[in-house]
Amino acid sequence: CIIAIPVAVIGFFFITFPTPYFSRDLQKADPEIYAIFEKLKNDPRIADKEIRGTKLYVSYCTSIRKVRAYNGRTFWGNVIFLPPAYRNNKTLNITLAHELGHLALKTKSEFEADLFALKLVGAGQKERFIRSRRELKRPEEYIKSILTTFEQESGRNN
Repeated sequence: CIIAIPVAVIGFFFITFPTPYFSRDLQKADPEIYAIFEKLKNDPRIADKEIRGTKLYVSYCTSIRKVRAYNGRTFWGNVIFLPPAYRNNKTLNITLAHELGHLALKTKSEFEADLFALKLVGAGQKERFIRSRRELKRPEEYIKSILTTFEQESGRNN
């Protein structure tokens, strides 16, 4: 009984929260999607070299089934976990760029991560970006604010 309680607690943790133990490494499981991720994380505009080592997994834990993705700086390094239905996400590149934004900027701010994602995927993906934020039920003012900031910062860089 003394051993059963810690084992049960540890088991609950690994089933409830994303870990590589209840996940599939997408580098092996889905090379096509992993190639998109590799291109994003190796973009020269990402200054944080730690990001290059970020791993991508599909997680089967219970806490991630209702989100598009989850990121973290963990015992295993920087990781991004996708839910099992990740293939249904029509804007997966934007989701991955958004999660990389959280890691690269070391922020929990959705605005900063969204702005980072838009910069990373580029202006050519603006309509898909807008659609993806609307699917997440982001307010129109929020979306306009990101687009305005993006345009202003893009104008300064030209």
